Amino acid sequence: MNNLTIKKIIKLSLEEISFEEQYTLLCKKYNDFENSQNVKSSDVKNILVEMGFLMKSSAKESLFYRDYQFKDFCLRFILSYKYGIIDCSDLYWNEDNSIRIYGGFSSYIEELNSEVKNILKYLSPISTNDKDLKNIILKMISIHISFLEIFSSKIEKYK
Repeated sequence: MNNLTIKKIIKLSLEEISFEEQYTLLCKKYNDFENSQNVKSSDVKNILVEMGFLMKSSAKESLFYRDYQFKDFCLRFILSYKYGIIDCSDLYWNEDNSIRIYGGFSSYIEELNSEVKNILKYLSPISTNDKDLKNIILKMISIHISFLEIFSSKIEKYK
């Protein structure tokens, strides 16, 4: 397993879950930066607990994360929430650093559609109130779970 193979599997998995369509709709719906909500760690934690999706917290860095162990590498899913801008990213790595990939929803959308900056006002959804925050997090976790299922399946088949 190497960086190129994992990147290829990431792209195929994103395409299979219609990531571009789902994420574009989310960013179009929640794009009011001028009225963005200052999000607290406790707000995000309450939503995650309500969903039953447990993540570790790093309040100092305004993020939550969850690690997944695969045979050849680790995947860290990161949910950040600074200034009401809700973002998700992934870090893939192994012990000897022969695998080291960092990507996120905002970079994935650009890789899948090079014209996305002409379509979207912002490349991350923006929360303006508690209801928006909950809807954004629910959708982003749903996208992540769908991605993870397909990605995991493809990684297993690769072996």
